Amino acid sequence: MVSAFDVAFEEMLSGLGTKELKDGMTAAELAIRTGKSVKWVREKLALIAAADRLIVGRKRQMGLDGRIVLVPVYKIAPTNKAKSRG
Repeated sequence: MVSAFDVAFEEMLSGLGTKELKDGMTAAELAIRTGKSVKWVREKLALIAAADRLIVGRKRQMGLDGRIVLVPVYKIAPTNKAKSRG
């Protein structure tokens, strides 16, 4: 059963700004945006993935050690067809 807050989480992801829609957001960025834990965000993303609506991409980000690493970013597909971009 989907709670009202789950729907609000999905709407928040769907309503991201232009740059965020293009690039997606990391789990950590989503946690900051929602005020929830990264674990909570990942649980919600897993539900969206199970519904075949999660788009997973990668972006370059500086790690704590100063090296550039690829990290996963997430968006919600507008239809039931999820896509993956590299």
